[in-house]
Amino acid sequence: MSDSFIVSVMGESQIETFNVQTTNKRDALQVPSEIEDQLNWLGTMLDLIAEENLTHEIKEDIKFVAESFILETLDTDAQGYVLLLILREKWPVGQKSKFKAKADRVSANHTYIAHICEPQPMGPFPNEHDLKKAEDSALASQIPFLKKNKKRFANSSALHEFIRQKR
Repeated sequence: MSDSFIVSVMGESQIETFNVQTTNKRDALQVPSEIEDQLNWLGTMLDLIAEENLTHEIKEDIKFVAESFILETLDTDAQGYVLLLILREKWPVGQKSKFKAKADRVSANHTYIAHICEPQPMGPFPNEHDLKKAEDSALASQIPFLKKNKKRFANSSALHEFIRQKR
């Protein structure tokens, strides 16, 4: 496995990009222990807290959750650029109390679904243009998946607008 890669975590209203050094593992400060709770916490940080100011500590915990999820999920080397989507989950009628209980565990207003886009190749010293190109390529590679699964995402999800643009 490569010892570093770039990861962007895209929520509903915020995107954060980090250079991840896989050899420098650490413990998160404020992150819940269950993966489902971590993703709901992550979505809330990217939606609500991002509208204010993300502190350095919160950004470090976002990075920790994202890198941990990616490294545990990907079967191949996490090299180059990896985009992690954190999108609001649609709550089915009749099951809202179950979903609300999951969200309440981390003081979230929604539950979230995480999806790792196909890793993109990236040179050793990318600039902002290279990152934007990799992000666009990662999203474009997921259009069929996103269209097929759009009913899983909340109507307020930015995903619906993105799919409409790509029709």
